[in-house]
Amino acid sequence: MTLRRTPMKRTPWPRPAAPESSWTAEREERLATRAAAAMTAAKPRHAVMARPPAVIRAIPKTLPQRSEPYLRLVAALPCAHCGLHGHSQAAHANKGKAKGGKTDDRTCFPLCADRPGVLGCHTRFDQYKLFPRELAARRADEWGHDTRQHIESQGLWPVNLPKWRP
Repeated sequence: MTLRRTPMKRTPWPRPAAPESSWTAEREERLATRAAAAMTAAKPRHAVMARPPAVIRAIPKTLPQRSEPYLRLVAALPCAHCGLHGHSQAAHANKGKAKGGKTDDRTCFPLCADRPGVLGCHTRFDQYKLFPRELAARRADEWGHDTRQHIESQGLWPVNLPKWRP
């Protein structure tokens, strides 16, 4: 025996029309009254304005370089912190990141990934469990420099990627 589901029947009676309310007009009136009261209670204040320089020049924004071949080269190196082979990832420095953005790929360095039961150096570095913030920034600069030098010395630098010049 199979049970059939029947859709609910609607009533033959029409739905009642929404009552005409004047709440929007009342609301607008209340807001206008409140704004008028705020304007009469406002006191003039002294403002200090800085005089802008005569010429304002826009600072050109340099977009960070992206290179998948370079990231793969970095990930092939042993971990910069513990020296573990075969589990590295290309780690970006934590300074200079924007929301949802990363720093230039040429500043990457290898750190080991998480493994079953082990928190890797990459995660611990990003969470500042390896070093405090100031020391982590210095280490990221050192590791990035060492990684670039190692890849250049091996002659593996990607052809389409410009050299890093800070």
